[in-house]
Amino acid sequence: MRCWTVREFVPNAMFYGVIVNAFSVVAFLLADVSGFALDRDDLFVRVVGDAQEHLPATRAAWRAVS
Repeated sequence: MRCWTVREFVPNAMFYGVIVNAFSVVAFLLADVSGFALDRDDLFVRVVGDAQEHLPATRAAWRAVS
């Protein structure tokens, strides 16, 4: 088995890194749109993300605000 030279390794590593990152992004997005995220309020909270602490904690409180 032959080792890759740096000139061979760098482009291949970059290519496989892009492929792995693409799968990671797809897996993350699928996790967000499945399960509890399909509920409208939960999906909104997941999309907002960092602003989550500014949103009402319960659905009843959220409906009272909106």
